[in-house]
Amino acid sequence: MIDQLDAVRTYNGRMSDAYEAVEDVLAQLVVAPNVKVLLVARTVDIDNDRRLSALVDRARTARFPLGVLDVEQVRTVLSASGMEPDGLGPVTLELNRRLDLDLSVRTMPGPRTVYEPTAVSG
Repeated sequence: MIDQLDAVRTYNGRMSDAYEAVEDVLAQLVVAPNVKVLLVARTVDIDNDRRLSALVDRARTARFPLGVLDVEQVRTVLSASGMEPDGLGPVTLELNRRLDLDLSVRTMPGPRTVYEPTAVSG
């Protein structure tokens, strides 16, 4: 699994040199058709970076877009992590639905509980 593939995107100059390492790994796997690779990136980065788009357009590639989290899913994670979701405004809840809920949980002040989901629901 190569997570945060957007870190090697070119359109904002973040670590674009590291893209070659990702490409090298994928090129080596051509001789191993049974090996599966999971590349994780945001849709906006795939759609706006020609190199990331080229990775998605290759043979043997499938996209698995994820939707926006349900408000109750966000509330459950926040509550289980020790944060009070009722103390958050609607804009903050909406951002957690669309962006990085994990970041909110990790950066919240005070003691917290690690939330470990038992199953993926959706």
